[in-house]
Amino acid sequence: MYIKNLSFLTICLALSSCTPTKIQDCNNKDLSLEKDCALKDEISTNAKGEKYYEEARFKKPDIHKSFYFIRHGQTDLNIHGIAPGDFDLQVPINEEGKSQAARAAKLLKNKGIKVILASPRIRAKQTAEILNKELNVSIIYDNGLKEANWGIKEGENINKASEHKKLWRKGDFVPGAESLYHLQTRIHKTMVDIVNKYDNVMIIGHSVFYGNLVLLLNGEYAKGENAVPYYFEPISDKSSKDLYKIIPLM
Repeated sequence: MYIKNLSFLTICLALSSCTPTKIQDCNNKDLSLEKDCALKDEISTNAKGEKYYEEARFKKPDIHKSFYFIRHGQTDLNIHGIAPGDFDLQVPINEEGKSQAARAAKLLKNKGIKVILASPRIRAKQTAEILNKELNVSIIYDNGLKEANWGIKEGENINKASEHKKLWRKGDFVPGAESLYHLQTRIHKTMVDIVNKYDNVMIIGHSVFYGNLVLLLNGEYAKGENAVPYYFEPISDKSSKDLYKIIPLM
């Protein structure tokens, strides 16, 4: 698997952009997409579904408990600005990513974290396992925490201009992709479910997931650095436009 990752990276660097080996769309039988595609169909044809979709995008999630969030450790693709998204290729964290996660684990050791909820992608799994050497709690993998599926946009260099990026960020259709609206709806539901169910939870996810989470909570997109733990502290002031104060711990 590691050899395949190097091969993929080499091709991406040579071409500056590339397409994943498998483009997922609503016509295939991948069970992990079945629910997403059903929701897409419902939203596009059902007025009630469409109304909920728009509300979910802009309405702040009903959560009022503190939690921790950390993006996975660094990968080789991160170094070169390649967007892995959520395609099938399993991208591991590199040696620096492992060191980053180990440093974060020591900072989090005495924070009273009771459970880890993590994306099932290998880079998040590896980060969870390293953190748990210090935390020693249960790890639960949740598909709702996976990175956005960007369809044919996946594998592109994030620093280069792209028509696909412009379309996706506007909320327009990109072949094979999870739409921006659907991503935000998924984040909304996933965070409400997790934060309301678990106390003092550590959530391990991805860059675009984190950015859109902050957007939903506080109205502005934010970049999450690799393996930097963030503490989300609820703001009690009702006049504040923000739901959370976000405190980086490194």
